[in-house]
Amino acid sequence: MKIEEDSNSIQKDTTMDSAFKEIMSDSSILSNVLEPLIDEFNGKDVEYIKQCLPIEEGNRKIVKLDTEFGIDGQFPVRLDNVFEVKIPGGEAMTIIINLEGQTNNRPDYFIEDRALYYATRLIQSQKGRYFDSDHYENMRKVMSIWVMMDPVKEDKNTICRYRLGGKYLKGFEGKRSIPACDLLEIVRINIGDAKDLPKTMMGLMNTLFSKGLTGAERVQILKDTYKIEDADYLFGELEDISMTLVDDLHENWKYEGVQEAIESGQVVSKEDYEAGIRQSEINIAIRIVNSMKDDGLTLEKCLEYVSEDIREAVKEAIEKKD
Repeated sequence: MKIEEDSNSIQKDTTMDSAFKEIMSDSSILSNVLEPLIDEFNGKDVEYIKQCLPIEEGNRKIVKLDTEFGIDGQFPVRLDNVFEVKIPGGEAMTIIINLEGQTNNRPDYFIEDRALYYATRLIQSQKGRYFDSDHYENMRKVMSIWVMMDPVKEDKNTICRYRLGGKYLKGFEGKRSIPACDLLEIVRINIGDAKDLPKTMMGLMNTLFSKGLTGAERVQILKDTYKIEDADYLFGELEDISMTLVDDLHENWKYEGVQEAIESGQVVSKEDYEAGIRQSEINIAIRIVNSMKDDGLTLEKCLEYVSEDIREAVKEAIEKKD
C-alpha cells in the first residue's frame, strides 16, 4: 500500500510539474505575469511585452534555455523554466528569468534560500557564455520567480520581492550616491483563492493554479476576464492542474491546525495531530533527500540537512525502500 501511495504521489507531482511548465511557457500568460514584475514593463500592453520574449516562429511558446546548470566540480542543478527577456535598449538589458512552481510550502528550509541558490548558479554560469575575462559589466540580471500554490492563509494573494541594495553604515556615510547593484532579484507569488483579485496579475495566477475550478472553468475565465481568446489549447494542462489540486494539494498537511481540522470535519486527538505533523515532516524530508540523492549526493551527506529528531526515521524509510 505504501509503495502504491508513493507511486501515486510521484505521478501527481510529475503531472503538476509538466502542466506548470507548459502553461507558463505560453507567451500570453507570461506577458501578463511579467508586466508588474519587471520595472521596464510596468504599464505596457501584452503585445509590447511579447516582442521582448523569445517566441518560437509560428508558435506562441517561448524558447527556453538549458534548464540544467553544472559548474566544474559541482553537481548540476535542474530548474523548471529558464529563458531570456530582451528589454528595449540593447543587449546589456537582457534579463535571465527562472520560473519555478512549488506545491509544498513547508519544506525543511526557506524557499527563499533555494531561490537564492538557483539565482546565484545562473549568475555563476554566465562567465564564458555572456562575458569573458574580467568583463563583469556584461553580466545579465537574474530574476528567480517562485509560484507558491499552497501558501498559509496569511500569505495568500501576496507578492514579495527581494532585491540587492546598498546602504551606508551609520557613522560612516558618504556624499556620493551608492552605485546600483541590480543583478539579482527573487520574487515569491503566493496563490490565493480561485476568484480573488480578478483582472490583476494575481487574479490570473489564481485562475491558473488555485483549487476549486475545473479545467473548462479556467479556460472560460481566461477568455472572458483576461482576453486570452485562444485559451482552449491549454485545456489539457489546466484540467491536469484541477485534478491534481483536488487529489493532492493538502494531503501532507491535512492536520495543519485544530481549527482547520474542525472546519473540514477532521476532529483529531492531540496524539493523532502530533503524529500527523511528525509524519508529514518525515515525508517531506524523504522527498528532499531523494531529490538531493538524484543530484549525486550520498545518503549520509543528505541526512546532515535533516532535523535530528526525524533523521533516523528518514534514513530507515529510505534504506527500506532502496
